Amino acid sequence: MKSEVLLDWRIALEPGGPPKVDKSYQKALQTAVEQEPRTVEQSFSTWTCADLARYLAEQGQALCSAETVRRHLRDLGYRMVRPVLSI
Repeated sequence: MKSEVLLDWRIALEPGGPPKVDKSYQKALQTAVEQEPRTVEQSFSTWTCADLARYLAEQGQALCSAETVRRHLRDLGYRMVRPVLSI
């Protein structure tokens, strides 16, 4: 009996949890990043991971951190780079 309780306790301490992002989120993320922010009535010209996370949450997707969005963008083949200002 004592070993059963200990086993249950160890399982509860393992890190991680269910994923927040599913296939529908990834599809919505890809659709959003392929659009210009101004075409979806945003007040900026370039997407950031934080802006994408907030926009997708407003559209009814799961609320995720900017880092989670960045990881999933990387999985989709996108890379976040700094814009180069030119005159």
